[in-house]
Amino acid sequence: MGCQKTSRCRQMDRVQGEVDLGTSNIFQPHVRIIQEQNAGPIVIGTNNIFEECVTIINKSPGLMKIGNNNLFNTGCCVYAGLIGDYCTISPRAIVGQGSCIEDNCIIGSKCEIPPNQHISKGTLIYGRNNSFRKIASTVGFVAPLHSKHIDYLVQVLPKYHPTRK
Repeated sequence: MGCQKTSRCRQMDRVQGEVDLGTSNIFQPHVRIIQEQNAGPIVIGTNNIFEECVTIINKSPGLMKIGNNNLFNTGCCVYAGLIGDYCTISPRAIVGQGSCIEDNCIIGSKCEIPPNQHISKGTLIYGRNNSFRKIASTVGFVAPLHSKHIDYLVQVLPKYHPTRK
């Protein structure tokens, strides 16, 4: 695992395989990042927030790429081939194997994206059976909030969790 000096790594349950972490990522306790046997590597960009019990698994032979400035909420599971920039994967959401989530998307709580789906830029998915979808530009308000969220976590988390840099 390549953990850059500016990434804040908490007690991660398991990191397995070829995982390349960018700078300034925040990993809260019990995050699992796994490259399964015969699967491609996992590349994670910068300024991502991984909350408690997030699971990232690459089962596909190709590269799994996670962009920059994303928020992975508690208990979500990601098997996607690509997550763009400024995306939010809400609590207990599941993103299926081989799916592609473009920039500025929000996957709602407990929503499940089936395998090999393509979610267009700026899509919001929510509701029972993922039945509600909206296309909107969210980058205008997401970027400054994400930056403030990272600053807050960098200040507060070391008070409550041991930090590995």
